[in-house]
Amino acid sequence: MTDKNYSDPSIVEPVEGGVTRYYKITAVNEGQLNMLEKVFAYMQYLGAVGSSRQLTIYCDGDGAVRLKFYKHNEDEFVFRALNYDEAMGADSGYGNYQVNDNDGVGKETYFDLG
Repeated sequence: MTDKNYSDPSIVEPVEGGVTRYYKITAVNEGQLNMLEKVFAYMQYLGAVGSSRQLTIYCDGDGAVRLKFYKHNEDEFVFRALNYDEAMGADSGYGNYQVNDNDGVGKETYFDLG
């Protein structure tokens, strides 16, 4: 799958002193992408107003939520599917996640974006 090189800084202005990455997301239906946009907009709003919140996202394991994420590989000018083991095993360089099994029934994963 070949795509345009989105590393052109004129497309999106990065955060002052920040970095930019480009992703392609596919979903079963438009509503799922709309919901993701709400999550992104809320995260952006929290940063703009300087407020902290914990967000909960529910993904049903029956196959109804089959989101696919592709990360733009700038060196090859293509999008590559995210690899779960690679992403979860890599040091994020910021924050962390932890699995909490306090009740002995289920596990929750926390991702700290700061």
